[in-house]
Formats: sequence, C-alpha cells, structure tokens
Amino acid sequence: MQRKYHFIHSCKLCLLFTILFSISVSELKSQDDFSIEGVQKRTDELYQSKKWNELIRYGNKALEKGIDFYTLRIKLGTAYYETQKYIYAIENLENAIESGFDDQNLLEKLYYSYLYTGRMEDADFTFTKLSESRKYKIRPLDNEFIENFNFEAGESISNDESKNGDFNLQLNSNQYGQQTLNKNSFLLNTGLSQMPVGRFSVYYGYAYQNLQKEKIIEYNNLKSAESYDQTQNHFYNRFDILIDNGFVVSPAGRFISTKENIPDVVIDSSSSSASSIMNRGSTEYTLTSSSTETIIENFILSLSVSKNISLFKLGINGSFSFLNEEHQSQIGALVSYFPFANRSFYSTSNFVLHDQNSVSNLIYTQLFGGMIRKGFYIEGYATFGKVYNYNEENGYIVFNNSDATTFKFGANLKYSVSKVIDLSLIYLNQQRERDYEVYNIPENNIQSSQTLYYSVNTILAGLKVNF
Repeated sequence: MQRKYHFIHSCKLCLLFTILFSISVSELKSQDDFSIEGVQKRTDELYQSKKWNELIRYGNKALEKGIDFYTLRIKLGTAYYETQKYIYAIENLENAIESGFDDQNLLEKLYYSYLYTGRMEDADFTFTKLSESRKYKIRPLDNEFIENFNFEAGESISNDESKNGDFNLQLNSNQYGQQTLNKNSFLLNTGLSQMPVGRFSVYYGYAYQNLQKEKIIEYNNLKSAESYDQTQNHFYNRFDILIDNGFVVSPAGRFISTKENIPDVVIDSSSSSASSIMNRGSTEYTLTSSSTETIIENFILSLSVSKNISLFKLGINGSFSFLNEEHQSQIGALVSYFPFANRSFYSTSNFVLHDQNSVSNLIYTQLFGGMIRKGFYIEGYATFGKVYNYNEENGYIVFNNSDATTFKFGANLKYSVSKVIDLSLIYLNQQRERDYEVYNIPENNIQSSQTLYYSVNTILAGLKVNF
C-alpha cells in the first residue's frame, strides 16, 4: 500500500513537472516569436502566403509588445489595404514613410487609401510624388493645368403656385393682401480645380439660377398678378491648404449678383390709368403696376478646418455673409465616423449656430452614406432647423431664397464610370414657409400677416472629369 502511494505521488510530480516544462518552453517560444528576428520571419511568411487577417492579428500583437520597425508597418499597411480597411492602412503606410522608406508601390497604395476614404487633399499631394509612368496609369488624362472639371444642371419644381396661387387674399374694404409666388427654377453649376503646388489647390466655381416668380395683389375680388424672373450669377473660390497629413485649412468666398424686375405696385386715389380700381365710399383707389430693374450684390466669406484622426474626421467652420440685404454669421462643428475603416458605411453629424439680426437658430444635419457596390456610393441626409440666408459646405451651397426652409432632406448618388469620369445624381426636397402681408389703405402699412406653406423638389445631374 505504501509502495502504491509513492508511485501515485511520483506520477503526480512527473505530470506537474511536465506541465511546468511545457509552459516554460511555450513562454520561451513566445518570447522568441516576438523578438525582432522572430517577428520579421513570421510576418514574411504570412505576407508571402497572403494570410492578411492572420498577419494583422500577429503584427498588432508585436506592436503591443513594443516591436516596431518600418518593414512591419509596410506589411501591416499592405494587409489592411488588401482587406479594404483603408484608414488603418493609412496609419501604417504613413508610419513607414515617416521612418524614411520611400517606394512607388507604397506611395500608390497610400494614394488609393486616401482616395477611397475621401481624403482628396492627401491623395493629390501623394500623387505628386509618383513617377510619371504611375501618374499616367492612375490618371490617363494627367494635365498640369486642370486637376478636375465638374458640371451639374437641373431644375427645381415648386408647388407654390398650385397650392397658394388661388389663396383667398380678400380682406376688409380698407385693406388689401399681397404675396409673391416662388415657381420653378433652372440651375447650372460648373467649376474646375488646379493644384499649382503640392500642398495647395484652388477651386473656381460658377453657378447660374433662373427663378420664375409672380407677385399677386388682391382687393375686393380684383386681382393683379405680375410674373417676372430673378436671375442669379454666383462666383465661388476656395483654397485648400494641406498643413499636415489629414489636416486641411480651407478659406473660401462667394460673390452673388441677383437681378430682377420686381413689379412696383402703387395704390392712390389720383391715377386714372389703373390696372384695377378699388372703390371705398366715394373715393376711387387705383392699383398701378410698373417695374424697375434691381441688382443686389451679396457675398459669403467662410473658413473650414478639418482633421482626420483614426476612424473620425473632425471639423469646425464659420462664415460671415451679406444675403438679401441682411448680415449673417455662422459657426459650426462636424464629426464624421467610419466604423469599418473605409467608406462602406459612414455618418456625418453637423451642428451650426446661425445668427441674423441678433436672432440665433440652431441647424442640425445628419448624413449617412456608403458604398452599395464597387464604385457606386449613396448618401442620404436630413436637416432640422430654420434654413434662411444660410450656406453649407464652406459656402459651396447657399440658401438665399426670400422664403425660409423649415425642413429639408435629400440623397446623393455617385458612380465612378472609370478613373477619368464620375457621374452623379442629386435630389433635394425643401419644405418652405412664407408670410403674406395685409396692408391698410391709404396708409399702406402692414396690418397683419399669415403663413403659407409649399414644397420644392430639386433634381441635378452631374459629370466630373479627372485629369
């Protein structure tokens, strides 16, 4: 019995010794695996066999243990690039370049990683470092004067006339009502960008709008309706300055010249050439209409600063403007999030504090976007808050209609046909409101007003050519 006990005890000791020995060997092996030589050898094996996910797991463990060298970053960057996790690819490829490694294959991967995550300024700067043969491979139409050219055209369809054109403005015998309808409009937008030096690019834009309007005055079952056009010419200029990787400062300006022949309605008791006659007691009041060409010049000065940090893009923006003979100021902040380290899905939240005549208004826009198939991107967004004399995207988009937009939503579709041509389709719906005024006769002062509502649907088709 004693002998059996010693035998069992000896077996337990042997088993314990074996376990401890195995752990020790495993730890030694683990330490060997995460030496510089071990990591170099193992990552080479995984790289050659294209086991990208395993290489990512192993390479990140090596980094956690303090093992870091430029060839490891190159292999990690390549593994992330091949698995389409472009944001992580950028972090590792940038690190390799900062270590002094400069290779055309590496720069090309970095270029596409920037391009596929929407970091155009970084992509353009990296493009300047490529050889002429690679430049031609990426952009067959490579042109030193023009970087890209864009053109958009479309129409806005309004239901203001059908919804409010027959609105009863009939009031008391000593009052009359007035409103201005915003009908359909034609839109055109074009521009080109240049890159005179590596970290500096310039965009020149021109936009044209022709808006059909109608001024209606009604009194005592008599109506005066005068149609006229408002034309707008927009000149836009933006400078994009790449301060550092992912850090962009963009000052911009927009000049707007608005021309229209607004009908000028005069109500008095002396004129005999009246388009409408209004009787009140023994006095005849006449409604005469004439028009004078009016040109109004407006402007927007804006500034945007953005920084890419891992899966996020953070930005602040501000502007000072003079629209519709009123001064405005805006200050805002945005955050974009790319949860999958690429543009397969992303979101952008934008908050803007808008001020006009010391009245502040918070405007919030939420956007979701993603790639639904290779080269085909879609974005959907909605804006909450009163949009009036307001600009977006660093002054590139302006809302300067005389009526306020209370809610808007839309969608953008983009399809890259080739390396040279991109097509786009833009849809925007605006819910608007407008006050119509009631005037006293003969004083012609406003007695009261009432709010009317309508909507506008805009569709734009676009073409972009990359040189």
